[in-house]
Amino acid sequence: MEISAKSPFFFPDDRYVLPLDFDTDFGLDVIDIVTGIEIVFLTTGGNPDLAGAYIIGGTPIACDTIDLGNDTTVCNGQGLVLDATYPEATYLWQDASSGPSFHVTESGQYWVSVTTDCGVVTDTVNVTIADVYPSIIDAGGNVLECTDPFYTYQWYYNDVLIPGATDQSYTVSAIGTYYVEVSDTNECEGISNAIVVDVLTRLSELSPHYMTVYPNPNLGSFKLSTTVLPNHVWVYNSVGQMVLNRITIDKNDLIFNLSVAGVYFIHAQFDDGFAVRKLIVR
Repeated sequence: MEISAKSPFFFPDDRYVLPLDFDTDFGLDVIDIVTGIEIVFLTTGGNPDLAGAYIIGGTPIACDTIDLGNDTTVCNGQGLVLDATYPEATYLWQDASSGPSFHVTESGQYWVSVTTDCGVVTDTVNVTIADVYPSIIDAGGNVLECTDPFYTYQWYYNDVLIPGATDQSYTVSAIGTYYVEVSDTNECEGISNAIVVDVLTRLSELSPHYMTVYPNPNLGSFKLSTTVLPNHVWVYNSVGQMVLNRITIDKNDLIFNLSVAGVYFIHAQFDDGFAVRKLIVR
């Protein structure tokens, strides 16, 4: 492509400077590579020499986009790696890290800014970690119940699948150990605690020790009353997240405080098993 001179001309230190608009006159942008420019001098009488210029070996850079993928949900424990790898690039993630990839462990919005020869490219993705932690309790009358709704249920008796036992609750008909396997709408799975049926018409967890929670409901302060001091107490919220973990030494360790209203499940471990109680904080 031949380039014509623009006026006015400049003559610093007896040199001829031809003012050219590189982008306009040469038709270049940030994705072009120029290996050289051929200059041709033209003589005109009584005027400064003019030049013709030709681009030599111009080739485009291949510029790919950065794509972290669509918004997604992954099951707890699977993990997710967001990959923004690009040749000869620098990276900036939402947490100020600078690697080519990012390991997601929590729900949230994630973004990356990638600087390449083509400029700066960004992408954002929303990730949800699905926590599936089912819990079952004695609902009375030989009925076991999963405390939270899920998409599918499958009950087991002594580690053997019970055909047709696919509801949120199950009425037991034999002495033994029961638990339920569930899945949510994202096909994420979880397995509940086990409950032992030792005598029909009476259910017990893996501990025969009597345990009550009072007051229940309450405003956040409550106490456990047990016939035997448990070794360990855990408190879970309604989605199966542990909110309290306590080793018990004396009765004072059985006094608790929760600041957030909701439904909770108290798991107490004894020498010969455990007990589970439902708690409501208003």
